[in-house]
Amino acid sequence: MAKTKSGKKKVHVPKHTRKGKDGKKQVVREHYRSTPE
Repeated sequence: MAKTKSGKKKVHVPKHTRKGKDGKKQVVREHYRSTPE
């Protein structure tokens, strides 16, 4: 994985659904998440 200048990794998160606190389904759009490394 290519690292950014800050030393964090960019993780690709595909589109998926997850359950919210109230049990409803939430659609999570495809996005990028940076994780501390």
